[in-house]
Amino acid sequence: GELYDQLEAAGRFDESRAREIFAQIVDGVSYCHSRGVCHRDLKLENVLWSTDGTVRLTDFGFSKDFSQQSPKSTVGTALYVAPEVVLHEGQQYDGELADIWSLGIILYLLAAGRFPFNRGHVGGVAPGMSSRSKEKFGNDNFRVPSHFSMELTALLRKILCANPKHRASIADIRSHPWFTGRTGANEPPVT
Repeated sequence: GELYDQLEAAGRFDESRAREIFAQIVDGVSYCHSRGVCHRDLKLENVLWSTDGTVRLTDFGFSKDFSQQSPKSTVGTALYVAPEVVLHEGQQYDGELADIWSLGIILYLLAAGRFPFNRGHVGGVAPGMSSRSKEKFGNDNFRVPSHFSMELTALLRKILCANPKHRASIADIRSHPWFTGRTGANEPPVT
């Protein structure tokens, strides 16, 4: 079934379980990127869950070969799509970095059980969205649940960065202390 269904049943995952799942998704996205393909519609509903706990990416209908040219079409699911895809409609964007934004949304969902942003639009995005609808995509300031560790929060701030030039890469994610599980990654923040 879909990872979405597993999360819905659990409410949210603890950071250790979220890390295990997220690492598999990062591996899948990294593989796609190594082949010159960006997914462009990463979301829980497009991650399949196996009974042994492994996950698989699915639904490559919006995927794009970026080895020859960067994508510029406005596609994806509003709750997961990177700001630059919507805000700079018709302009080229980095498909890898757009996928990384979606990874951040997925990670936040796994650990919090809810979306980090309320964009007021739950369907797909497409060319010709109203400027009022687009305005909601420029925000990268999310609420940090009290149960998030400092390391998880720091990683999410690097991934969910509205400016793609400052957004984490796959290598940055993989080397981050939260991702590697180094000391303190499961401790709640000091308040």
